[in-house]
Amino acid sequence: MEMPTQGEVMFGAKGCVGCHSAGPSNPRATGPNAKGKGPDLAKVGADPAHTPEWFKAYIRDPQSQNPEAKMPKHDESKVTDQELEVLVRYLTSLK
Repeated sequence: MEMPTQGEVMFGAKGCVGCHSAGPSNPRATGPNAKGKGPDLAKVGADPAHTPEWFKAYIRDPQSQNPEAKMPKHDESKVTDQELEVLVRYLTSLK
């Protein structure tokens, strides 16, 4: 079994799995606090529009990229710039 990447670990640690799955290596959380409302991100990096800059903007302020987004904003008090870089590298790798 492969060890999880830093990005996979961060995806879980920051609670992303509460709403999103990212394919078989990062399944959506289950249990009483799991929301499970967000889309599966297993291939999110395959979209050419999803550049690192797009991901950063989306994570910080989802409505800036999609006015109908239901995801909350994740400012630096929730996700530091360093953590954001790790998450973006992970998300762009999902193809």
